[in-house]
Amino acid sequence: MSPIEVLWDVVERCINTRDPALTNSMELLGGYPDGIININIPPDVFPPLVEVMPRQVAALCWARGGPPTQYKQEELQTQSIRQRRRKRHRPQHHFLQRNSNMGGSSSTSASSSSSSACASSPSKPEIVSVFADKQVKEGQDGTLCCEANTGDVTVKWEKNGRSLECVMDKHIKRQSGKTFSLTIKDTTKDDEGKYTINLSNRSGSASCFAMVIVELNEWRTVQWKPDPMLETLKTFKVSNSEVKELRFLLNGPVGAGKSSLINTIKTIFQGYQSINCLVASELSSKSFTTKYQKFPVGSRPFALYDVMGLENDQVKNAGQGTEEFKLLKGVHSDDIINALKGHIPNDYEFKPEQPMSEDNRYYISDPTLNDKIHCLVSVIAADKITFMDDEVIQKMKTIRVEASKLGIPQVVFLTRVDQVCKMTQNDLTKIYKSKKIKEKMQECSVRLGVPMNCIFPLKNYHEEVEKNEKLNCLMLEAFRQAVYSANDYVKNFSDKKKHVE
Repeated sequence: MSPIEVLWDVVERCINTRDPALTNSMELLGGYPDGIININIPPDVFPPLVEVMPRQVAALCWARGGPPTQYKQEELQTQSIRQRRRKRHRPQHHFLQRNSNMGGSSSTSASSSSSSACASSPSKPEIVSVFADKQVKEGQDGTLCCEANTGDVTVKWEKNGRSLECVMDKHIKRQSGKTFSLTIKDTTKDDEGKYTINLSNRSGSASCFAMVIVELNEWRTVQWKPDPMLETLKTFKVSNSEVKELRFLLNGPVGAGKSSLINTIKTIFQGYQSINCLVASELSSKSFTTKYQKFPVGSRPFALYDVMGLENDQVKNAGQGTEEFKLLKGVHSDDIINALKGHIPNDYEFKPEQPMSEDNRYYISDPTLNDKIHCLVSVIAADKITFMDDEVIQKMKTIRVEASKLGIPQVVFLTRVDQVCKMTQNDLTKIYKSKKIKEKMQECSVRLGVPMNCIFPLKNYHEEVEKNEKLNCLMLEAFRQAVYSANDYVKNFSDKKKHVE
């Protein structure tokens, strides 16, 4: 039905609802002596008619031999049959035309008007076949396609909850009968996101969405064969003969995966699953580790030190009229700094409200290079960094500043990468092709103040019970860089000592 025909239907209904009812054209014209018939048409009638005009014109051009449109011929034939059907059942009110032959009469019944209204109502939109998530390589085209139960709808596209701003030769929207599609040409990282289609008409609306994931050109390479890296580490020798083992301190917030990371490294070197370092549940908000614990990596010259997790302190009020005080939680920043300097012994139990001091009987007052930490490893969960408390971030920054003053190298292990990127979850070898992983690394770099080349995204063993070579490669690549950095530190320390002597 054309917009003009719809307006005629509205005019007819307005006239038929007049009270008292009109019986002929003379009664109608008698109420308007100047010849102008005033009819109040509801304002919400016009916007849908304006929106549907381009589709109606396109369909008409196609029907008259013009260029192809998104409509199939069968759909046009169906629409034509519906129009003829509506015309057959529509009451004719000839008295709306004022001319010299004003004789005759016409009337309609309420049941006839109701029948016409029902015939003009389109089917309520329903999605028959939804979008599927689309993974596309950077520079290639990607297409989303869905099917509805009707093509008589108004179509609107959204990206990430906002109206899609279509760019010529970039976004191509098509409708072929009941099938709707969107093609994104020459995809870039900016095209990644959640795309939604909204279908609507006078009878209702429906929508569906899908994720478009853009696989970027690889921006960091990884050796995807674990054996050469594992062999290098197994035969590694510390450059300073006075140092028995390289010591790595794992530091980070509660739930970042420090203990799981230790188990993962030990599993890779042992060749079977290691659970020496007990891990808390993901749902726990408290640190499972309470002591300063050493975990040797087999017979290799490496030692991993686990500490209590960092937490934000809580402000408490003892009661009405009392002053507020801070309830210290998690490991104290001073304890981490003392551990870096070698003042804290193995198995020391942390006390958040009372950090290690020089008068403590367990305090190592004159630590050697073997007592000190040779590399600070900050562990952060990729899926939690956005929500990390600023106070915890500040504690980590404070620790980093002190480590820098001591000349201790620092790296960041970004865990749980499979929880932020579906592409990476399905295939770890695409970790450095993921836009989301790169964004998380950039966010970590900004919030913590760490260079991008010191951040290593990886995954710990969690649900797996069998060996995963891709997971091993990511961990070995990160750990190897930490080993090289720690070895440089102890070597430089030895060189400085010789120079002083």
